[in-house]
Amino acid sequence: MGQTNLDIEFSVLTLQITTNGGTKDWINPTFAQTFDGALTTTTLQTSEVSKILVYSGPQIDLPSYGSDYIPVGAVVTGFELRIYKKEELDPVANIIDDTISLILNQVPVGDNKATAVKWVDGYVTYGGIADMWGTSLTRADVVDPSFGVGWAATNNGFVTGEGKVDDIQFILYWVHTMSEVGSGGAKLGGISSISDETRIPEGGILVAPRFLTPDRYPTGGAVLAGTVITSDALVGGGGLLLSGVSDLGLTYTLAMSGGAVLSGVAALDISGGVTLSGTAIISGPFTEAGSGGVLVAPNAPKSSTFIPSGGMVVPSTTVFVGFIKSFTVFPVDTVCFLSGGLSNNDPLLSIGGTASLTEVESNLFDNFQPSESTTGLEDYRCIYIYNALTNSIEDIKLWIEIPPTSDTVTTIGIDESDDMQEVKVDFFAGFPSTGSFTLDFDGNDIVVSASSDLESFALNFQNALRDNTSLTDVTVAGQLIGATITFIVHFVGDDGKRDQPTFALKNNSLEGNPSMTINKVIVGSPINATAETIATDTTIPLNPSFKSTTEALPIVVPSLNVNEGFPLWIKRTVAINPIPTQNDGFTLRVFVGSVTIV
Repeated sequence: MGQTNLDIEFSVLTLQITTNGGTKDWINPTFAQTFDGALTTTTLQTSEVSKILVYSGPQIDLPSYGSDYIPVGAVVTGFELRIYKKEELDPVANIIDDTISLILNQVPVGDNKATAVKWVDGYVTYGGIADMWGTSLTRADVVDPSFGVGWAATNNGFVTGEGKVDDIQFILYWVHTMSEVGSGGAKLGGISSISDETRIPEGGILVAPRFLTPDRYPTGGAVLAGTVITSDALVGGGGLLLSGVSDLGLTYTLAMSGGAVLSGVAALDISGGVTLSGTAIISGPFTEAGSGGVLVAPNAPKSSTFIPSGGMVVPSTTVFVGFIKSFTVFPVDTVCFLSGGLSNNDPLLSIGGTASLTEVESNLFDNFQPSESTTGLEDYRCIYIYNALTNSIEDIKLWIEIPPTSDTVTTIGIDESDDMQEVKVDFFAGFPSTGSFTLDFDGNDIVVSASSDLESFALNFQNALRDNTSLTDVTVAGQLIGATITFIVHFVGDDGKRDQPTFALKNNSLEGNPSMTINKVIVGSPINATAETIATDTTIPLNPSFKSTTEALPIVVPSLNVNEGFPLWIKRTVAINPIPTQNDGFTLRVFVGSVTIV
């Protein structure tokens, strides 16, 4: 078995060396092995340097490690280290790299990859698939128990700061060449230079990007290749041939009963087979897929196409696109529900309204139809994302990942608006300059004392809110028109992006017993808000602002308290005449930055 890259797990996680002159220890050194919010840290005064924290003892040398085994004869081609760093919030502290190095026998070897870039939140990558870090390390070196990777930090700021690491990932790149694999074996190689007599016995699999000479693969074998240049390629019963270019010198590519031919240019596939190709060049008078077969070809002749019993033709105007493949929620759980009302369990009806009790588990969008191919399509879905923990979560980042070959565009959007309420006081016997009134806000009593000065009256209201709730940024402004005082309560910042509870009047002891009314002027969103319901899935929702997102440019929701949630709109845009077999699925990533224990 061969493999081109390997995520290495280390068995020794606590070694700290001082070859860089560092003196400060790393605290909780094992925490960096897992991305979970638990941090490995070192506290550094100005110009102070940490020791080098080393992860060593790679678990890759024994066949018992299964897929983590690197076989004898493999050639190392590169190393890649990814470190998730956390930013020191004090702006005059400046934590930077001191040492980023490979380690062998407790000594740094090769290049020091350290940079003078200030540590900020996120992964930083060092090295790559063809970067040997200035070494000529071999398989024997990388399976040595003393082999590993080490990192150290320094502080070139003006005050004490803290270096913080949440996760490290180390990838070893290598290639392996084999010429013979026994019965049931598998060969996966970077470049396969195969002799005329190379054979993969029954049940074997050969995976390589280049085949240079004639080869034969007996019953059950499989060939997966980027380029096949041969005059006699035969896949036996049940076999499979996948290639970018089939230049066989024959009148057709032959896959025996039950076999399949997948290639850029294909000719014929017989009983029980499947032909999938960019252009179907048919040697006979018709395209034939055997009983139960499927023909998928953008340019297949329609006049004499023959599909026997159980078969079907999927023409170029059909494309399978637009479904959520998975939710990756890291490092803690959130829950995603359909919209469309409590009882809705149909993703096609998830087009706004209140949240459903059904979680998002299946395809969110339906298949693109042939009749839509000439005009393209824009359609929408709405889901709800809730905090399922017993603690508050912060820094929720959302982005869409799509395959590089996708010919659809998927964007996401939320409706953001600050919550705003008004409290009106209509007086009849003169301005109420004495007394007070009491409001209930989410179970808290807000007692507001009157004042003969409107500005002071409003400030009393604002201070009462800030002193008796967690609303540290709320503002209150007063307005006097005729015999009516209007207090505008504006929830701003993180608090403003919530549908806040509406005030309720508990007591009115103001001078002159004026009447009081309370209204919600603007419903805060997205948190705790209810999405609008659109008429059909192609109706444009009014409020959300859609944007293209990436891991580097996500949509950010600052925080969610326990049981809070928000609606998220997803927009799918399908191009005109999309490619039928293109992979157009997408993945919604939901990343939680931290958990606040309350």
